[in-house]
Amino acid sequence: MIRKFVSNLNTITHISIHKNGENLLAGTKDGNVAWFQLELSDKPFKTMDYHGDKIRNVEYHISYPLFLSCSRNGKLLVYHATLNDDTLRDPVIVPLKSLRADADNICKK
Repeated sequence: MIRKFVSNLNTITHISIHKNGENLLAGTKDGNVAWFQLELSDKPFKTMDYHGDKIRNVEYHISYPLFLSCSRNGKLLVYHATLNDDTLRDPVIVPLKSLRADADNICKK
């Protein structure tokens, strides 16, 4: 084991690492999405509880400063995350849009 992260999160269902390798998203069984800053702390920087159902997927956008979280009930949330080159400044995370679809046809890989 190289590194251990500490949090009070329920069972983690999905993890996504940002392309710069310094940030990590974790989705949980109880509907929380946690943002970790890998260089600064082993605890979550921010925990978002907007779903209320099991997270099926969390992903960063390849080229835009966006990420999404998708839950079992078909709710997809899109967030804007401003990352700074200066590690002393915290990222700014803003929920942008909430989409709803048929729960059986969304978030499947």
